[in-house]
Amino acid sequence: KMLGRGLSISQSNRSRFPSKPWTPIYRESRVPIIVRQYTTGTITAANPTLKSDPLAQIKEQYGALWIQNAYGSGRVTDLKRAIARLRGKDREEEFFFKLQQEIDDSFDDLQFPGLRQIIPRSREGGCFVTFATKDQAKKVLTELKGEVEIKGLNKPAFLVQGKPFIEDLTHRFPSKKLTIDLVDAAKTGQKLGQESLFQELRVYGIMQDIPGNANKDAATVIFTSVQSAISARNCLHQKPVGDSRMSIKYEPLNRFAHVREVLGNAKVFIPLLGLLITASLYLLVDPLRATSVTQRLTRGYREELVHSHTEDACNELRDDAYQKLRTLFRHAPSGVVIMTGPSGGGKTYLLNKVMARRTFTAKVYCKDLKTTTEFVDAFGNAIGFSPSFNTLNNAVGYLESLIPGLKKTALAPAAHVQLLAMLGVLDSVLYLLSRSYPGAVDREFDYAIIAFDGFHQFLETLELQSPEEREKSRMMVNTLLGWCSRQTGIAHIVFAGQNAQGAETLSNDPILKKGKILQFPVLDFNRDDSRSLLKTLVDKDQLRRTGHPYPTQDDIDYAYDKIGGRISDLESIAARINAGVSPRAAADDMVREAEARIRAVGFGGQVLAESSKLKWNTVHLWKTIKALASQTKVSYDVILFSAFSGDVEALRALVYAKILDIRKEDGKKFIVAISPAAQSAFERMVDVYPLRRGLEMLERKADIKKYSEEMKTIEEELVRLRDGKGKESWLGSESLDVVKDRRKALAERMNYLAAKLSKKETELRILDESPITDVDPLKSVPKTTDPVKKP
Repeated sequence: KMLGRGLSISQSNRSRFPSKPWTPIYRESRVPIIVRQYTTGTITAANPTLKSDPLAQIKEQYGALWIQNAYGSGRVTDLKRAIARLRGKDREEEFFFKLQQEIDDSFDDLQFPGLRQIIPRSREGGCFVTFATKDQAKKVLTELKGEVEIKGLNKPAFLVQGKPFIEDLTHRFPSKKLTIDLVDAAKTGQKLGQESLFQELRVYGIMQDIPGNANKDAATVIFTSVQSAISARNCLHQKPVGDSRMSIKYEPLNRFAHVREVLGNAKVFIPLLGLLITASLYLLVDPLRATSVTQRLTRGYREELVHSHTEDACNELRDDAYQKLRTLFRHAPSGVVIMTGPSGGGKTYLLNKVMARRTFTAKVYCKDLKTTTEFVDAFGNAIGFSPSFNTLNNAVGYLESLIPGLKKTALAPAAHVQLLAMLGVLDSVLYLLSRSYPGAVDREFDYAIIAFDGFHQFLETLELQSPEEREKSRMMVNTLLGWCSRQTGIAHIVFAGQNAQGAETLSNDPILKKGKILQFPVLDFNRDDSRSLLKTLVDKDQLRRTGHPYPTQDDIDYAYDKIGGRISDLESIAARINAGVSPRAAADDMVREAEARIRAVGFGGQVLAESSKLKWNTVHLWKTIKALASQTKVSYDVILFSAFSGDVEALRALVYAKILDIRKEDGKKFIVAISPAAQSAFERMVDVYPLRRGLEMLERKADIKKYSEEMKTIEEELVRLRDGKGKESWLGSESLDVVKDRRKALAERMNYLAAKLSKKETELRILDESPITDVDPLKSVPKTTDPVKKP
C-alpha cells in the first residue's frame, strides 16, 4: 500500500494521503503529537532533522499555514479527550489518532503542492501545515482564498509570518489577551503603535481594545475570541519588524477569569447548565417525587362511590362479579387483567367498588385522552408524580426567555422518556411496598392495584393519528406494556375498556404474551336480571302520584327486546317511565335515537368529515345492516369478504365509529351491533321501505359499476388475444392451444358477468320506476328459471 516511509505522495496516491507510520515527536498533555512527513517531486528520504529538534518543527526556510479551528472548539476537543483518557491510555491515543486521520484526509498534494508535514495543536483547536518553500505556502493560500475545507466545513487559514513557539506547558492556556513586545527594543529604538498593531492584527479577528501599557516597549491586545488570539500569536510570533522581532505571549489568566471566560461562551454554558439541571433532577427532585408517589399510593384510591338508586340495585345483581374480582385482587399478582365489556355495562362501577378505600391503588382514566402527552399527564396525576415535568418547564419559563435554547435540555423529553422516568420512580416505590407483603403466595392481602380505565378506547384513538404520531405513540405504549409485564408478584395491572378489538390487541401483544393474561368479561344483564333491575328503578310512588300505570310484565319484556340488558339503557328507560312515558313508547324512542345516530354517522358523513382514516362507504354499511337484521351476530370473515370485499380498514373504521362491535366467542370472532338498541335500529331500517329503496338502488349501482369494469377488462384481454392469433412472435405456434383455452375461460366469465349485470340492471329499473310506497316491488319480480352458474 505504500512504497516506503517518507515517499512522495505523487508516486503513491494522488487523491488522499494513505495511512502512514507516525512518530511521537513529544507529548502534549500525555498525548503524542503526530507529525506526518511528505515530500514532493522525486522519491527522497525524510528530513532527519525533524526528529532531532522537536521544539522547532517549522524551519525558517519553510513556508507554513495556520488552520484555525481545524479540530472544532479546542475546549470541546479537550473534553472529549478527557473522557477518552478516563477510559484508558489506549483509548486516549486511539481517539487522537482517529481525529488526526480526519484532518489528514482533508489535504492532498493536488490542492496543496509542496506539502511537507501537518503539526496538530489540538489544545489550541488548529494545526500547522508546512510547505517546502514560503512561495508555495502563499500560492496555496491565495488559490484557496483563505479557507480550507475540513470535514465539510470551511476553516480560516492564515500565513505564518514568524517562527511559532510550539510548547506543551501544562499550566499555560490560550487567552483572548495578548502581550506583544519587541526583542531588544532599546537597542533598535523601535516602538509599537496602536495604529500599526491594529492594521497588523485586524486580519485575525475583531479586537475589543488595545489598552495602554505601563511598559511603553510592550503592548496589550484583547480579542473578542480566543481563536483569533491563537491565530495572531501562532502567525506573528518572532515576525521580523525592522531590526527586531515581535514576541507575543498569552496574558496569564487567574482562576476566576478563566471560569468567567468559560461561562461567557454560550456553546459551553448552555450544555453545562443542562447537565446541572439534569443532575439536580436526580439529586433533589427524584427523592421528592418518590415521597409524593409513596404518599399517594399509601393513601389509596379515595374516589367516593355515588350510592345512587341504580348502583344500590346493581349491588346484588353484580355481586358474583364483584366477589370474583375482589378475590382475584386479594391474592398475589400473577398476570395482567383485561376487563372487557360494553359501554355502560358497569365496568367502572366494579373497579371503583373493588378499589374504594383500599391502600396501594391508583386508577388512570384514559377514555377521553387523545394524545400521548395527555396520557403521561393523567398517569402522573394518578400516581402522585410531583413535581411533574410540566411544573419544571413552567419554572424555567423565565430562564428560557433569558437563555435561548435552555428548554432543549433534559427538561422537555419525549413522552415515552417522561413515562419511563415515572415508571422508574413507581418501580422503586412499589418495591418498597412489596416488602410488606406476606410471604405466603396464597395468603389474602391488599396487594397494589394500578388500573387503566378506558384503555381500549385510548388505543383506538392512537390508531387514528398520522403515521409519524402513531409511531411515537407505539413507543410509549410499548414502554408501558413492557413495565406491566414485569409486575408479576408486585402489583395487579388492570386494563379496562369496551371494545373487544382493543382487548384482542392487548391479548396478542408480544410483550404481554410473555406473561400471564387474565380475561375478565363484563356482559349485559340477562332477561330476568333486567326485569328485576327495571322494576327496582321504576318509582311506584311517583307513578301513583302522577296517575300513570305501573309497567306490566309484557311492557318490560317489550322494552328488553328493544334495548337489551345494558345498565345505562335500562337506567335511561326507567327515567322516561318515571317521567310518565309508557314503556313501549320509551323503548321505541330509544331505538329511533339510535337509528338517527347511525344515519348521521354512517350515512351522513359526520365522522368521515372528521377523519380521513374512516374509509367505509354507504354500500359497506348497508350490506352489514341487512346481514345483522336477519341474525344478531355474523361471522367476522363473512362480513369482511361479502360486505367489505376484504377491506379491513373500512370494517375497523365502523368499529371505531361505535356503530359495530367485534365479539369473541369460543375463539371465533363475530360482528355485532354496538348495542341492543342499535340492533333494533338495524331491523327497523330494513323494514322501512322508502329508506331501503334508496339504499338498495345505491347497492345495485355499485354492483353494476363493479361488473362493468370487470367486463371491460375481459374485453380488452380478448382483443389482445385476437390480435395475437397465429403470430409466432407473440406466443409461438406451440402455444395456440393455451390461447384457445384462455379465450374460452374468458368467454364463460363474460357470460356470467353479463347475466349478473342484466339482473342488477333489471332490479335497478324496477326500483327506479316504482312509486315510493311501503310496498317492495322487488318481491314481485319472478325468479329466473335458468340459474346462473358461476364458473
